Formats: sequence, structure tokens, C-alpha cells
Amino acid sequence: MSYVKIDTSEHTIETERLILRLWKETDLMDFYLYASQPGVGELAGWHHHKNIDESKEILEMFITNKNDFAIVLKETNKVIGSFGFHDSWVNKDDESEYKNLKNLSIGYVLAKTYWGRGLMPEALNAVIKYLFDNDIVEAIAISHFQHNIQSKRVIEKAGFKFVRDGTHMTRMGIEHKDKKYILLKNSFEELLNASLENQ
Repeated sequence: MSYVKIDTSEHTIETERLILRLWKETDLMDFYLYASQPGVGELAGWHHHKNIDESKEILEMFITNKNDFAIVLKETNKVIGSFGFHDSWVNKDDESEYKNLKNLSIGYVLAKTYWGRGLMPEALNAVIKYLFDNDIVEAIAISHFQHNIQSKRVIEKAGFKFVRDGTHMTRMGIEHKDKKYILLKNSFEELLNASLENQ
């Protein structure tokens, strides 16, 4: 089954502290401010931006492709990160037992200033619930570089199941070892029901 494409112009997701929405041209300065911080993009496989023209080019791609959300902090109305929807490793793995499921892959980046505040788990859990509650997918794939311990914690807390070790060729042309995970809709519902029973 080919991956399910999300058109971010047709969706908005809101949490207690965040709004996930389509990117706008007016987001350029916010985007540049976090994307130019060393160590932010590198955890996701891209170099931090060297100048605002680089950010403008990528922002235009976000707006055109409509497969990435801007993550907006309600308190300041500033964009503090991105959340993307892409084809998954599941569809590229001939041996995958999940290939017949409607699926997509998700990825995210958060400005350094906001690390450690629980904002990315908040965004991730809201996206997962939105995708499953609206029957958009049956499975969600995700991966992280082996050295990215922060992302590993976020992924595991959200209930993703580790599938296998692998490799990923980054936009920088560097191959990194990574870890690949899956979350099935029925597994998510079981976790949700167990959580409700324990309240």
C-alpha cells in the first residue's frame, strides 16, 4: 500500500499549548531563528541554515509541498518547530509485515530553546490521535538516529514499537545508523483504553 499523503492545508491540530498548521510566508524569521541554531537540524539529518535565503528556499518548499506543519506556541504566536509527514521506511522494505497497511512516516524538529518542556510529546500525541481518530492511517512509522536519545524517549513514551536497526541517508549525504519503529492503530487504542481504566 502506498503511503497516505497528508495535505497540511486541509488540517489544523490544536493542543493545550500548541497549534500545528500550514506554513506561511510570514513565518520566515521564526523559521530562520531556530533552523540556524547549530545542533537542531543535525539531529534530523540536515545542516543548520547558514543564512536567511536558505530558510526562505526551504520555507517555500514547505508551503508548496503541503506535507509539513509549522508548530506554533500559543503563548507567543511564534513558530518554534516543524512536523512533517512523509513516505515511510515500511513501504521501502520488501520484508515488512506492515506494507499492506495504510501508513505514513512522521518526523519533527523543535527549537533548542524549548527542549525539555514536554512540547514535542504533546504535539506527537495529538498528531497520533488525530491520524487514528479520523481513520487517515492504520499505522504510523517513525525513526531516529541511534545517537538521538531525546527523540528515542519521545518515541517510546508515545507507544511506538521498535522494529529493527537500519540506516538513513541524510540530506547532507551522510549515512547514519538509525532505529525504526511502528505504531499500529489497534495497539494505540489498547494503550488508550488501558490508560483510561487506570485513571
